[in-house]
Amino acid sequence: MPFPLLKSPLVSWTMWLILGEKNSAKIWIKLAIEFFVAEH
Repeated sequence: MPFPLLKSPLVSWTMWLILGEKNSAKIWIKLAIEFFVAEH
């Protein structure tokens, strides 16, 4: 995943909307956690 793109709220929301609302929500949370861990 291109993690730097996640730093842009607009890109993040666009990707989230494209992926969908149900299954992607869990995936998005997982990615957010992994991103947070990677950054910190």
